[in-house]
Amino acid sequence: MDLPGKAFTTKGGSVVRELMHPSIHGSSEQSPLTVPVGATTSLHQHSKTEEVYHVMAGQGLVALGQAQVQINTGDTICISTQHCITNTGGEPLTIISAHSPPLSDQPVTGSEAAS
Repeated sequence: MDLPGKAFTTKGGSVVRELMHPSIHGSSEQSPLTVPVGATTSLHQHSKTEEVYHVMAGQGLVALGQAQVQINTGDTICISTQHCITNTGGEPLTIISAHSPPLSDQPVTGSEAAS
């Protein structure tokens, strides 16, 4: 899936692209996230933001604290706790990740945090 925006790769190997930046679009930001086949994002938590994932393609497993939630194309899930995503399918897992308030103003805790 060809996605717009400048890409960067996280420590966990996922590719993130920014669709909406808060400096232009106000109080939220939206980014497509691509998790490679068999990969797991780093376990992390956003200190003051709520995150919503919408699955554009693929399937995976989201760890939400101690719970595990299966996700598939078309699913939407709200995240407000420590989390990570594992791609359990045979194709890249593509998710639109929306944050409010924006992540750029927030510290991240866990293994995705900047060192």
